Amino acid sequence: MNFFPGPIKALGGFIHDKLPFSLNPAEFWADAMKTIYGPGHVLLGLGQSNMTYPDGTPMNLGPLFSGLIFTVGGGFSNQGALPSFHVKLHLLDFKIINWDGGVAMEYDTTKPGDDCSLVSLNPQKIFHAFTEFGNPLNWPHLIEEFTNNPIEFFEKHIDVFYPAGININLNLRGTIGGFGQGITGIMGGRNLVNKNPIWICCENVPKFPPANLGLCPRDPIVLVDENNKNKVVAIVQNVETIWIHPAIEAKTELAICQPIVAATLSYDKLRDLINTYLQPSISE
Repeated sequence: MNFFPGPIKALGGFIHDKLPFSLNPAEFWADAMKTIYGPGHVLLGLGQSNMTYPDGTPMNLGPLFSGLIFTVGGGFSNQGALPSFHVKLHLLDFKIINWDGGVAMEYDTTKPGDDCSLVSLNPQKIFHAFTEFGNPLNWPHLIEEFTNNPIEFFEKHIDVFYPAGININLNLRGTIGGFGQGITGIMGGRNLVNKNPIWICCENVPKFPPANLGLCPRDPIVLVDENNKNKVVAIVQNVETIWIHPAIEAKTELAICQPIVAATLSYDKLRDLINTYLQPSISE
């Protein structure tokens, strides 16, 4: 449904349903992101943290690294007294590893989380912008702008949706092997899962992609034995950040990674990316 329903006619006979862009703000936002970054492509984030025993004693595993990839989905609006505008994010993969392979945790696709999304934090700003979009007198030059260069058109107008909040919900499954020092034999190789749902979020995304933006779990990630959910085995905490590399803005191969057919992030690929982007900061 369009944001401005009704048989409104523009100069030259254009009807709003025939415009080359949506007048529904959320749909416009999703279309803008897909046009700018390419449909069916994944966006990449990398991060760093560490792991402790339940009592807080550090496990001598060295730093942990994480990677996530997701695609942009559709836009949807919640109308009412407090309207809101969202763009769905489809999480494809999330992994946590340490450098020598002793830790191998990954997104549990058998237990998908709640919907992940971007949500605009300033709907009044959007209302103001789309009042201009809904004025038929403005349609001829907007249509001309879109027709000449759709990417530039969307890049010009996408800022009205920011700042925004981002929420990614997921579950993990994996193992802590016997490679790292300080890991007892009884623990090594056990299947672990997160005790509570994991929410990775940022309450103030000034733009997208959120270059070098802190995007962190709301709470430490508590890992329990898959066969004994009351047995806490380890805790992932002190998550410094999960950040989107600035190269995304330049639309490099690593940043706008690969077509959607590459729906998983292999451990070897993650190590390559860590070595490229995070290793210099680790050695400092």
